[in-house]
Amino acid sequence: PDEALDIFEFLDSKRAPQLNELNYRILALGDRSYSFFCAAGIKLDERLQKLGAKAFGERIDCDVDYDKDADLWRQEVAEYAKQELKGGDLPAGNPASGDHSGNLLGNHLSIVPRQPRWTRQQPFEAEVLRLQKITGEGSGKDVYHLELSLEDSGLAYLPGDALGIWAPNDPELINDILQRLSIDVSQIVNIDEDELSVFEALQNHREITKITADTIISLAETGNVPELKSRFDALAPQQQREFIEQRQFADLILEFPAQLSAQALVDLLRPLGPRSYSIASSPSLVDEEVHLTVATHFSDALGVQRTGVASQFLNHRVAEGSLVKVFPEPNTRFHLPENPDTPIIMIAAGTGIAPFRAFMQELQSRKSTGDSIPDSWLIFGNPHLRSDFLYQKEWLQWRENEVLNRIDVAFSRDQKEKIYVQHIVEQQATDIAQWLERGASVYICGALSMGQSVQDALQAAIAQQHNLDEASAAEVMADLRRSKRIHKDLY
Repeated sequence: PDEALDIFEFLDSKRAPQLNELNYRILALGDRSYSFFCAAGIKLDERLQKLGAKAFGERIDCDVDYDKDADLWRQEVAEYAKQELKGGDLPAGNPASGDHSGNLLGNHLSIVPRQPRWTRQQPFEAEVLRLQKITGEGSGKDVYHLELSLEDSGLAYLPGDALGIWAPNDPELINDILQRLSIDVSQIVNIDEDELSVFEALQNHREITKITADTIISLAETGNVPELKSRFDALAPQQQREFIEQRQFADLILEFPAQLSAQALVDLLRPLGPRSYSIASSPSLVDEEVHLTVATHFSDALGVQRTGVASQFLNHRVAEGSLVKVFPEPNTRFHLPENPDTPIIMIAAGTGIAPFRAFMQELQSRKSTGDSIPDSWLIFGNPHLRSDFLYQKEWLQWRENEVLNRIDVAFSRDQKEKIYVQHIVEQQATDIAQWLERGASVYICGALSMGQSVQDALQAAIAQQHNLDEASAAEVMADLRRSKRIHKDLY
């Protein structure tokens, strides 16, 4: 994570001190569907040990269903702290009687703010107010605009934040999986000591659209499909990543027929997790609503079209009046600058435009009340102007009203040579350098690959404009990051 880069670089440098007095325990966060599972936590653990620190407990590596692991880690860390601090000198100002260990803990451990009312464990059921497709005829993308009601919820958010969505799996996909495995939909299984039908287990509790290497290995062993493991093991690491990313569980059992009981099926699948979407609205303008920009995720590894769990649910299985389980996910790294006069450069591709719509609504609201607003510049890319310029009328209206100062677009398929947002950054290097000299903050939102290409283009623009070598330009980029002038929301 960007916030951790400085401390990792410091600990990896010759300036890092010996840490023989440090006792620690790591809770590593990750997602097994990604290649480098919990890599940051693992690296930190190894480096601390090399510097002489001692782990007082084993590192816990968390998948997306981290709640139980995190609770266990918290309890054991707190208990360790109580035991280590018991009987020590009381910090100045503490009462001389009572629970001394509790007082010591209060002075040595950070206080966690009270949790908000609506969380991933306790989501709010938001009513769908509006559902509208916003890609035009002939588009290769399937993008919808959704408006959800937050009336009487008290749920608060800021432009730049995200919304967590709990989406059930597609009943048709579940039936297809159970039929291929010859499992009756009403068969009873156990999950965390609860009894429920295998259909309900797959619909609301198990991940069937995202697989991991563990899923593949477990299916090969439990389902008596040794050829699946042989095929997967023979692939190079990059090929294994592509194999995982291109397939859902239904594709695995279509390509490699397996024999599984209902309970074995449920046991080998990961728990179903929520999906996150950048919020496309500002409460300053829409009040007790929240807006989303959702692209249906498609895959087709074996000639059978598959869709993502949440995008298919939101775009094609809910209707106006439906209820969707949601919870706020603050993203303080992606909020507007604290100084309202700081210029902003917004770079997005596809649905990455969502948080920038929220930014513009916020600036529109500020301007209407006479408050100062910054200069703003949008660089946006998508395949075609006619069908894929998301929220085009709104952007043109904001430019006309001088809420937005500048738009540059890259519609990659509208000419022979493909043009992407990073090419706009390269072409406008002089102007971007001038905006940066004025103190502008840069916001990048979209796919990970796009984000890296844009950062490379920014670094090249800085090198070109200031006649710097690659290392010096990289250091300028690092300074921009440290001063929180480069903000990324990538997925």
